[in-house]
Amino acid sequence: MAAPISSSLLPESATAADWYRRDLGTTLTGDAVFGSDPWVSAVAKRQCEAQFCREVPDLRIILQQAVNGNPRPLQSSVLRLIQLTSQLA
Repeated sequence: MAAPISSSLLPESATAADWYRRDLGTTLTGDAVFGSDPWVSAVAKRQCEAQFCREVPDLRIILQQAVNGNPRPLQSSVLRLIQLTSQLA
């Protein structure tokens, strides 16, 4: 069995990433924070989802329109979801 490597022999993560980029010409993908969860409670989230479903009962139609050159209904639906989230979160 091989002996463990002391952490003092290993480079810092930023240094290792720089070496990787230099040697391979690409970068590593790290964890990223996309955003924070706007929901204070699961109840508020469910209320928003229910309201959105009442207003936009079939996303298939909206998506079909979007892929066939009419993105306006999809854009409007996304904006409405943002509005509902702002109101209910």
